[in-house]
Amino acid sequence: MARPRGERRYTRPILLPGDGGAPQRLSPVGFERGKDSFSEEWLRNLLFEQPDILPIEQIEAAFSDAAPVCREMPSPAGPVDLVLVTETGLPVLVETKLWRNPEARRGAVVQILDYAKEVSAWTAERFDEAVRRARRDGRTSFDALSDRFDEPDEPTYYDGLARNLSDGRFLLLIAGDGIRDGVEHLVHYLQAQVGLRLAFGLVELGVYRVPTVPGALMIQPYVLAKTVEIERAIVRRERTDIEISDPKADSDFRDGSRRVRTQSITEGSFFGELGRADTALPGKLRHFFQACENDLGLKVTVSK
Repeated sequence: MARPRGERRYTRPILLPGDGGAPQRLSPVGFERGKDSFSEEWLRNLLFEQPDILPIEQIEAAFSDAAPVCREMPSPAGPVDLVLVTETGLPVLVETKLWRNPEARRGAVVQILDYAKEVSAWTAERFDEAVRRARRDGRTSFDALSDRFDEPDEPTYYDGLARNLSDGRFLLLIAGDGIRDGVEHLVHYLQAQVGLRLAFGLVELGVYRVPTVPGALMIQPYVLAKTVEIERAIVRRERTDIEISDPKADSDFRDGSRRVRTQSITEGSFFGELGRADTALPGKLRHFFQACENDLGLKVTVSK
């Protein structure tokens, strides 16, 4: 059955008091464009201060534990709302939007793809220069990473950052208060991207007041849509999930009589690390995984 237009994908949470009081359904907080509180700026700052709100692991495990680096990072395509990086130099670009704005619905996907295309042309040095301009305190992306993790390895980070920028390997997230429109319009934009190895996610954030605790809020993240690596070719959509893959790459669906498997960025990173130690090992392991699927019907995936 089709979901009525405008209906949220989860119900309001219910608070069960521990003192035996009556259950209370929490009241949603309304976002308003241009207001000092509960605005796009408030949401961006909240995610910068509390990045664990973003359900990154559910979208692409390779980007888990990303550290917030800066807000409003300048780029030729405009300022990137929020930038995070992992210890291995994988960048996460986040766009925050209030989805009541029709222009935001139409333009957010195009905007964040433009950010990725511009930033993918940068060196690690230029990336750090943009970070310092955004932070205005002279600190680099590695300095920000060091605030979250104990003794990250600087050479490993910058080697990874340079490689991932060159490969166009990013996680792109759009986070909003209520993403109620369908996701069919994403296919046109995502299929047109060539040369970037992206993962993409739409995250809806429900914000609720907790009546028993003055000023307290409950945040309810919901992954509306996500992709595996985006490369031009075949598009498959199941419910709200969109997967786009290169038919020459691996995929878990059939193209005619030929079976192929999709490969996530997590899996690609895994095989890339193996290949640095032994160039023949990734091919042997892929062959083993494929044999498991073809001969035993086992689906083998790599997770962090």
